Amino acid sequence: MKFTRACFTMMVAMTLSTSSFAATHNTKENKHEKKQERTLNNDDVHVGSLRSGTTTKTHTAAKDAGKKEEETERIIVRCKPGAEKLCLEEINDLIKSEGESKVKMVHTLDGTDFFSLKITKDEEENIMALDDVFDFEMDVVRHPLVHSRGEVISRRLAEQDPWGFDKVNAREMWNAYGNNRGSGVTVCVMDSGLEPHVDIDTSATTFDDLITEKDETNGGSLTDPDGHGTHVAGTIAAKAGNNEGIVGVAPNVKLHIVRVFNDNGVWYGGDIAAAAVKCEEAGADVINMSLGGGGVSEVEISTFNRLYAEKGIISVAAAGNSGNGNIEYPAAIGSVISVAAIKQNENLAGFSTRNQFVELAAPGVNVLSLANDGESYVAFQGTSMASPHVAGVAALLKGAYPSATAEEIRHAMRITAKDKSTAGRDALYGFGIVNAKAAADYLGTSCSNNEEKVVVRLVTDGYAEETSWAITNSNEQTVFESTGLANSESIMVSKCIPKNACYTFAIGDAYGDGICCSYGNGRVEVFYGSSLEFEGAEYGGGATSGEFGGGCGGGGDDGGDDEGGDDNGLKTLTLEFVGGSNAFAERTRFWMRDQDTKEKFWNDKRMQDGEVISESIELDPAGCYLFLARNNAGNGSDKLVLTWDGVKISNNPNWTNRHRKKFGDGC
Repeated sequence: MKFTRACFTMMVAMTLSTSSFAATHNTKENKHEKKQERTLNNDDVHVGSLRSGTTTKTHTAAKDAGKKEEETERIIVRCKPGAEKLCLEEINDLIKSEGESKVKMVHTLDGTDFFSLKITKDEEENIMALDDVFDFEMDVVRHPLVHSRGEVISRRLAEQDPWGFDKVNAREMWNAYGNNRGSGVTVCVMDSGLEPHVDIDTSATTFDDLITEKDETNGGSLTDPDGHGTHVAGTIAAKAGNNEGIVGVAPNVKLHIVRVFNDNGVWYGGDIAAAAVKCEEAGADVINMSLGGGGVSEVEISTFNRLYAEKGIISVAAAGNSGNGNIEYPAAIGSVISVAAIKQNENLAGFSTRNQFVELAAPGVNVLSLANDGESYVAFQGTSMASPHVAGVAALLKGAYPSATAEEIRHAMRITAKDKSTAGRDALYGFGIVNAKAAADYLGTSCSNNEEKVVVRLVTDGYAEETSWAITNSNEQTVFESTGLANSESIMVSKCIPKNACYTFAIGDAYGDGICCSYGNGRVEVFYGSSLEFEGAEYGGGATSGEFGGGCGGGGDDGGDDEGGDDNGLKTLTLEFVGGSNAFAERTRFWMRDQDTKEKFWNDKRMQDGEVISESIELDPAGCYLFLARNNAGNGSDKLVLTWDGVKISNNPNWTNRHRKKFGDGC
């Protein structure tokens, strides 16, 4: 069987329809076919068909003279690519024809091909009949994600460091990095507004009020009738050194406030996208969104993906307060950092949402910040309170390393987070509790173009003297090793090592019981660049990673005969795999993936006891491929050999939980 590098896209259809639209779609003559399936490439979220349909083309609707005021709905219209101006003209003509009681423009969403409209239900078919409208979706509700609010402390306080400020190591980072407090960084807070307060500097604060449609240039003023936004802004930017109240994580940032919530604490996905555009226009480096709601919004996905990929803006959002696995947006968008809430003892808050999109955790219980009366303080709890801690840390990192990209800052926060629960990323804490100082240290370890950073994250058990680890190259030279481990210690160490070599990580336990779970809950993770090369805890006397590094396998064309391939330019990969004879082979599964196209081979195949597998496939040598085998029981297999173009690139019969191998010239 031959495989070439081919790109394919998975289409996942999701139809967002209502009974009124379905009735229209089923009874109207299909004169203007519209494309039904669409795909968004967004890391974690795939959205297909929107509310689209076909109708007879008309700009008038039947009107009943005695009819009561018609029910309205919010929709997001998407225009045909490249036809935004014509589409807008058609919508404006429809508004003039039908009147604003029937069709009203809410947001033009500059820089996108989306428009936010408020319409009556009988206008749906008229919208879809417009020549340059591609499709539309129902807009989705968003709300603040505060779980509960405490009593206002109606007096001024002497300055104190809130427990959350200390938990994310903000002051330690200030002290180590020239008292950096976010200077030169703009943080955009989209929320219920900001009420001026004695403990926050608003002299340079700019704002957009999407409710009154005013800003600081046309008679607007900062306000926050609800108080949620003021509390959030205080966690980020409350003054330091003024002998007053609390200290924010990044008090020297410039704030831009976008008021999106009305007094009922309700707004829509289209409003969030419009607010994000306002953040962009204000020059935001970081956006905080202590808000969310159910339902996928394509305009939110498109907007935040663009801001991250094209503008380098870091967007942070509250994960949700459901206490279960509910999915909240915009936190579940791949380009947005989803933040869970912890208590002071670092346990997860009971209300904090738990799902696969959670990326980081931060303080979210009994968080003291600013009240909206101008001088008092109040404690709130919710993932709304956790999100601004992460936004503040991101601002500190951007201030300390202005040239760092959004991807680099995000990766630094992930890889240096204090790991909790199960090793690696989990649904409770994500990668762990954000740590400003550790992330800054990681960014400060810069490698040359010929080097790559290797990171070891380790939590020892109660007998650290039994544990040792080392990274060796193919010449059996040790390039990085453990020193002075302490009992039940959490450490992260990194080093730049040459890219053109091949490495192996090995960890040992002198007593033979690993680092979990008899005498503690230890665990270890090893990253080469952003690639996780090893993770484990229950490995008995020891475990070894697969090979990693630019000097492993693959290899260029030396101009000689390609004996391992054939005349079509492909090379042969052979797998020899023998399932373990320990009655746990069924817990072994393996697959291989093209790192560029994400196409999978041997997709998630399971082993049987004593099963012998010998398979070969042909691949484009210019590609980059990842082979992965897992065993949930930690027993590995009796044999695992990978041969690439006649050369053994993996020969590891002693793997336990996980074996990875990356190969190919494109790696």
